[in-house]
Amino acid sequence: MGRSMHSKCTGTGPMGGSMARAALGGGLGMTTSHDTRAGMGQVGAGATDGAGAPATSGPVGRILIVEDESNILEALSFILSRAGWDVRGHGKGDDALDEIARLSPDMLVLDVMLPGRSGFDILADLRARPATAALPVLMLTAKGQTKDREQAMALGANAFLTKPFSNAELLETVTAMRAEMPGGGT
Repeated sequence: MGRSMHSKCTGTGPMGGSMARAALGGGLGMTTSHDTRAGMGQVGAGATDGAGAPATSGPVGRILIVEDESNILEALSFILSRAGWDVRGHGKGDDALDEIARLSPDMLVLDVMLPGRSGFDILADLRARPATAALPVLMLTAKGQTKDREQAMALGANAFLTKPFSNAELLETVTAMRAEMPGGGT
């Protein structure tokens, strides 16, 4: 897999039944099976919920996930695309700012520990630039230390989650952040 991933998930796919429950049921500390990962790119805006009903009515907005662990990136992409987001992914810190500028996402999910550059450094640069100063940013970390949360919030993160976290926690956090966006995220 390349270091940058486009996961705009469209169309219907085989994610009904137990595979969907397995992918949606666990937290993000989970490991995904090969079968679950194989179907992840086949759901999202325009997909069905496994029973034939539309999963969403259209994209909620564009969200960029900067995360170097491919299994976490795939799980996040799947969950957020099922919630209606146009999901894009990127796996490196050293050129994340270029990817953010290129994609102009509505929201950013940013891991703290990335190859090439830390999420903290990226966040500081985002807040220093007028074009990205107000970009909603959700920081993720596996370390879970209070100092990491404090540093992220001091640098201007809108929210912070420690891995592993549940799918519900992720969706609640992203939904709350979206509600705080100008126009309620619409």
